[in-house]
Amino acid sequence: MSGPEVAPDLHFRSASGLVYGYLAVGLIVVVVGLVLADGAPPAWLIAFAALALTATWAVLLRPRVSVLDRATLVLRMPLSEVRMPLAAVDDLVVRQWLVVRVGERRFSCAAIGRTSRQLRRDARRGDRATGLGADAALAQRVVPQVASQDGLVADRLVSLVESARAQVGVRGAPRQTPEVESRLEAARAAVERAPAWPEIVALAVSSLALLVAVLAR
Repeated sequence: MSGPEVAPDLHFRSASGLVYGYLAVGLIVVVVGLVLADGAPPAWLIAFAALALTATWAVLLRPRVSVLDRATLVLRMPLSEVRMPLAAVDDLVVRQWLVVRVGERRFSCAAIGRTSRQLRRDARRGDRATGLGADAALAQRVVPQVASQDGLVADRLVSLVESARAQVGVRGAPRQTPEVESRLEAARAAVERAPAWPEIVALAVSSLALLVAVLAR
C-alpha cells in the first residue's frame, strides 16, 4: 500500500539573473586567468576577484523563491532567508520584484520580477495587478492571462496562496470568523527570518582582504 502523496517542492528564479550571474563569473575567471598567464597576480587582484565572485553569487545567483510541500513559502535573498506559511500571506505582487505582505510586514525578493515592458504587455492581456490585492477577497481575484514567464510564476504563487488560505477557512468576505482570524494570526507568527551567514562572512572577509591588500601596496 502506497503512502500519502508528497507534493513536490517548487523553485522559481529569474532566468535573466542566472544569465547575468554566470556571465559575470565567466568574465571574472577569464580576467584572472589572463593575469595568471603573465605571472603571479597581485594580492589585491585576488582579493577583488574573491569579493566580486561572492557578490555575484549573493546578488544574482543566490536569490530564489521556493514553495515547500505546498505549505511553506521561502524567500531566499542575498543576505537573508525568510520562511512563512503560505496561509500567512495577505498580499503577493510581482512587478519589478516580488513583494509579499504578511500583516504589517513586507518582504521583497528579486528572484522573480518583470520589466516595465512586460508589465505593460501583461496588463494588455488582462493582468490587473498579478497579486492578491490588499483589500480584495482572494476568491474574487481575476486570474490574469499573462504573457511573461515571471507573470506565470506570479499567478502560480497566488493560486498556491489561495489554496493554503482556503484550507484554514478563509472565505470571500473581507472579515473572517474569530476562529479563522486566530489561525491566520498563528500563521503570521510563524514567519522566520534567518541571516545568510556564509555569504555575510564571505563578503566581510573578502572586503577586509581587499582593503588590506590595497593599503599594503
